[in-house]
Amino acid sequence: MKKKKKNWRRKINPRKSNKMIYAVGIGLILLFAVFFLLTIGGGAPENKKELMSSVLSYLNRTDGIIKIEVIPEHNRVKIVYDSHDKKDFIKIARYAGIKLSLKLKTETLEIQLIMENGTDYIYSVVLKNGKILKENRPHS
Repeated sequence: MKKKKKNWRRKINPRKSNKMIYAVGIGLILLFAVFFLLTIGGGAPENKKELMSSVLSYLNRTDGIIKIEVIPEHNRVKIVYDSHDKKDFIKIARYAGIKLSLKLKTETLEIQLIMENGTDYIYSVVLKNGKILKENRPHS
């Protein structure tokens, strides 16, 4: 029996095993530090106009949308679209509102959809925390 214990002790090199324990410990500490920094850091921009514009920036690439006017003082966004385009801009405006209201969380937000030649909106939706509170279609 003593012979087996000696062989067992000889196989473990204490210097190498200690180095491995230190390497694994440092790796775990680094992993948890990165995870912690990613969860608490990198918040949204503090400027509300910048936040609203960045969330709705994908609309600039949508065909038929001419202009997006952000009014952060009144929590309002006006989307001006081309009346000759056959897309369903009401669904586009509703989705943009939901996406933006999820970022603004507790604030009430209004999205207005306006034709390119008109001054009054054809569709309006009021949202809060991703939920539609009120929809309005005055010209339907």
